[in-house]
Amino acid sequence: MKPRRRQGSFILSLDLEMAWGVVDVTNEKDITRENLDSLQLLRSILSLCDSYKVKTTVAVVGALLDPEFDIEDWPNTPKLCMVRNLLVKRPDLIEIFNRPELLEVIMSTGNHELASHTYFHTNFLDEGGFDINKLDFAKFSDLNLRLKSEVESIVFPRNQYNADLLQLCLLHGFKYFRGNQNRFWYRTRSSNRQIPLIKSLRLADSFVPFAGFGTFEVATSALTNVPASLFFRQFSGFKACINPIVLLRIKAGMFVAALTGRNFQLWWHPHNFCLNSVDSLVRLERILSFYMFLKKRFNFNSKMIREL
Repeated sequence: MKPRRRQGSFILSLDLEMAWGVVDVTNEKDITRENLDSLQLLRSILSLCDSYKVKTTVAVVGALLDPEFDIEDWPNTPKLCMVRNLLVKRPDLIEIFNRPELLEVIMSTGNHELASHTYFHTNFLDEGGFDINKLDFAKFSDLNLRLKSEVESIVFPRNQYNADLLQLCLLHGFKYFRGNQNRFWYRTRSSNRQIPLIKSLRLADSFVPFAGFGTFEVATSALTNVPASLFFRQFSGFKACINPIVLLRIKAGMFVAALTGRNFQLWWHPHNFCLNSVDSLVRLERILSFYMFLKKRFNFNSKMIREL
């Protein structure tokens, strides 16, 4: 009798942040609804996943969901002062900083997990981030209670975390977090330590698995680490010819995970699809179709982060 094959898992996680993730690193003129409004794209992405019976974990910035959004109630960190000043100057941008209807989009089918992307999209290892870490966690916990949601997973903005923050996760009831691969170019670090070499190695890993395919096994604990495998990059214009290589790299990682009974987690931001949404959704559908092949051939399974 043949031994039973271990069942691998496919995890899709979306970092839903709209303008919160770029306001401190992008020119003000580029902060527009056209570039960053992810509501309709999120509907399209989740609808497509539903059609292939693929679950997702959607990590949302708490301020986007908060029906009691109040810019006067914020601490005076450099980033939050920037957001406050921008909204005073351009109130038309409010919907890319606060969009409570996103919650219904995520929770409507029951196939998708709501996770935390912190309340203010706080980059905890950057300037001002460490000073408000306890406040950020407290505000998300308060929002969680008010929305009567049961958030168990957290995704750290820019993948910045340390041992102190993991302890805070436990104190606030989180059971899972999306960690980083054990490769030095993926290790957690502040933004000012993201040197060109590090960025180049991460980019190269999107094309060639020179240090492995990013598959992993999960060691369950009080706070379980479910690491990211690969970022779903989008290229447009003259760089669009690179997209098929990215797609092959993703499929290779999925195939290895399915064949060996390990896990593979693909992640991206919904607003990454904004500039070329039709082609991006086509590529996503090819990934989902390949997942269906792996499910039939190897019993590859779709899971949310909290199901690992």
